[in-house]
Amino acid sequence: MHALVGGNFVVTEAEVMRMSKKVYTAGRLFWKSFSRKGYTLRIRVDIHQDEDTALFVAASRDLRGLVCESESLESLTELIELSVGSLLRSVFRTYTTPPYITELRYS
Repeated sequence: MHALVGGNFVVTEAEVMRMSKKVYTAGRLFWKSFSRKGYTLRIRVDIHQDEDTALFVAASRDLRGLVCESESLESLTELIELSVGSLLRSVFRTYTTPPYITELRYS
């Protein structure tokens, strides 16, 4: 099960493809160049619940440095969105965040 989150709203994958035919996965070869050419970045985030601490933990293989944890899924989702924006601004060395879609995968 997964949801696609862009900004603060949840949309289906079909709606994402309708909104932007040009989607490229962050972390793949030339992903920064594709983003600069107007492609929307897709960032996949894996979420699981730690059995020992009961915390929800999120990490991404697509965006280096994205690791978050929280006591609830709602606050984790907010933290992910803040972190993704901050990391992308840092990577691109800009004050504006490039367009992106965060794909959350619960396991």
